[in-house]
Amino acid sequence: MAIHPLSSARSHARARWIGIPLFCLGALGLVSGSGLWLGGLVPGACVLLYIAATGLSLACFGTHNDTALGWMVRAGEENLDPVLQTELRAELALDRQGVSALSPSPKIAWVMTAIAVLLHLWAGARLFGALA
Repeated sequence: MAIHPLSSARSHARARWIGIPLFCLGALGLVSGSGLWLGGLVPGACVLLYIAATGLSLACFGTHNDTALGWMVRAGEENLDPVLQTELRAELALDRQGVSALSPSPKIAWVMTAIAVLLHLWAGARLFGALA
């Protein structure tokens, strides 16, 4: 099955936004977990899990963003929706060589997203399990 660059660009451009709420959730868990750990209510492992989950949430956004830009370049500016066209033009104006060299990594982006979500679930289970 052939991958269509335009539909893949759209898909990853939408999927990257899941990284923002995941990052906010991770930051909230990190702050609250740290406070609870300092109070002796949860183990330090909870804080470490939230550090990993928060960082991976940022990486989730970044890999989907870079993958979307890579697919946009491959699809061709003239074939893009106006919103994606504007975004690609802005990115190319900042770093034409870097953006043009991006290689889409859809499998890595989706795996990273899945791992980030699983880490959040694990960290939340550890945090709330320790409080129960």
